[in-house]
Amino acid sequence: PTEFMAALLTSEQHDTDRIAILVGECKQMGIEVLAPDINESYKQFTAVMDSSSPRIRFGLLAIKNVGENVVRTIIAERRKNGAYKNIEDFLMRVKTKDLNKKSLESLIKCGALDAFGERGQMLENIEKMLTFVRERNEEGSNGQVNLFGLAPSLGSAPTLRLEEAPSATEKQKLAWEKELLGLYVSEHPFRVFEARLKDVVTSSARLQKKTGERFFNVAGVVSQMKRIITKKGESMAFVRLEDTSGSVEIIIFPRTLKETAGLWQEDRLLIVQGKLSEKDDEIKILCHRAAELTEGNVDALRQIFGQGMEPVSDAPSSPSDPEPIAGEEKKESFVCISLPPSFDTRVVQKLKEVCSRNQGTSKVYLKIGDTKRGRKIETNFLIDWNEEFRNNIESLVGQNTVEFESAEK
Repeated sequence: PTEFMAALLTSEQHDTDRIAILVGECKQMGIEVLAPDINESYKQFTAVMDSSSPRIRFGLLAIKNVGENVVRTIIAERRKNGAYKNIEDFLMRVKTKDLNKKSLESLIKCGALDAFGERGQMLENIEKMLTFVRERNEEGSNGQVNLFGLAPSLGSAPTLRLEEAPSATEKQKLAWEKELLGLYVSEHPFRVFEARLKDVVTSSARLQKKTGERFFNVAGVVSQMKRIITKKGESMAFVRLEDTSGSVEIIIFPRTLKETAGLWQEDRLLIVQGKLSEKDDEIKILCHRAAELTEGNVDALRQIFGQGMEPVSDAPSSPSDPEPIAGEEKKESFVCISLPPSFDTRVVQKLKEVCSRNQGTSKVYLKIGDTKRGRKIETNFLIDWNEEFRNNIESLVGQNTVEFESAEK
């Protein structure tokens, strides 16, 4: 399962929302997903098999501002001469002009160099590091050679001394991970409130399974926000609210936006109550009320938002979001593809290609391992079910591996 999830993460690496969902799936499967590491990471997501607990490392190519040439040089040098021992060893051995201030800063901020020191201290000393690299390169070009440069394995005393500096805060570290990797990896800002709100708030992942209910409390951190002007000249907003299991879009209509305008800022933790919309098969929340979450008010908000889910009579509605017709029945169909625990990772990419060529309305799930006890993983594909699709999939993963189900919704 670990190798499979690493392959699945790699295949979805350009879709941050899908990565967040899959990281949540990994956690539920007992697989830890870790930030990049200079001595363990390769280009893509990689299963780390030298531990009793299953782990997956982010790939170095996932880090913003760190180009392919830097990544290729880091990995090639590590394969040739072994793990990097400290920050000086790393700077001496990774010889490429593309390891500049921007790329080095990104490696530090996302945690890839945590084994060599504290992030705040390394960032404060980054100019000193770059000067060290320039001086050593100049020595080499002038024909000068030092013992450390010839044989780093001999354990020569390091000549790069970092000045003391304040440590980075946990909030800073999480913000840097979000900025450079696209999501929170080592921790999630909402986790501190998650247990205290579990009986009041519905997770974004569970929203997919509770389509029979209409009003919800959701909570998380604002990860994206977009304001638009309506035809009437009023402002409304679309916000992506992210919890530890994924994210959901919140729609704030003009009247509610006027009442809550100061709340909607990126990286802010909020609790939101609203009406469920399923227009275009994408679940969204039409905001009725919202509040900022803090350590000081979480218990009070838990009581306020937990006092029954009365019908929100004054919740805004959209003309483009019609009520379902009474008595109307919808059929929902599913395709489940069973995969063995071990397989060629290229299979995942080929599965995506087949699904992309057969777009339709049936949701696709993947199941790993035991067909009875294996865990189903929801994909973002909707396919047109037919025998040609079945044959194409079974030619990739084997006979009797594809199941089709249809049910009244």
